[in-house]
Amino acid sequence: MTVTESARAAETQNPLRALARFVVETETADLPEAVRTAAGRGILDMLGTALVGVREPQLEARLNFGKRKPNLSWTAYVVGHIDWKDTTGTGVAGNNLTGTAVEIGANVTAGKATLHGNFYTGKAVGHQFAHISQQGNVRGWGAWVQGGYEIDPHWSLWAFYGLDDPNEAKSPGLPAAAGAARFKNQDVAGMLRFRAGRYAVGLEYFGANTTWNNGKRKASQIALSTQYTI
Repeated sequence: MTVTESARAAETQNPLRALARFVVETETADLPEAVRTAAGRGILDMLGTALVGVREPQLEARLNFGKRKPNLSWTAYVVGHIDWKDTTGTGVAGNNLTGTAVEIGANVTAGKATLHGNFYTGKAVGHQFAHISQQGNVRGWGAWVQGGYEIDPHWSLWAFYGLDDPNEAKSPGLPAAAGAARFKNQDVAGMLRFRAGRYAVGLEYFGANTTWNNGKRKASQIALSTQYTI
């Protein structure tokens, strides 16, 4: 019995497997065959982790630090993560996949200024939105930093930069088909915000620069956002 036949036979015993395959076939129907196969593998990996591999545990621990003063407060944290994925639900032969990650972050507020950021490095944690959300055996690191300044009680300015950088040389889980794998992503954003009580309105700019395995692509957007704080 082939891997595909085995997977389809297992679907008769587990409706979650059938659901995973239905989503793959629906979401990739209009793609070219090579890209469809690679994209389908990625979706199956993700759904296999979320739906089928539920028997395998994941563990995470976080240690917090912090100090607060009238004009200066800061917090910091360290996180460790490990999980085990049962990949048989994706119809892919092989051993279970272990995901690991280490993450550190901090937040500093001094007067009217705020600065916070985060750094991670890990393997096979795409289900945690790492590796540009690419599933499977992928290694990489990422970081982001955001700063803000309150001009007065109503107006404030914010800026953001983020980077996610999978290591393609050490990531056999990345698909080989052209246009199916993302090697690097950089995001920048800025916002001018007006706040009045529980309400806030922001004028935002967002820009993204992504390196794929067949070239680079850019995107940008200007948006008007609203917020109500409960």
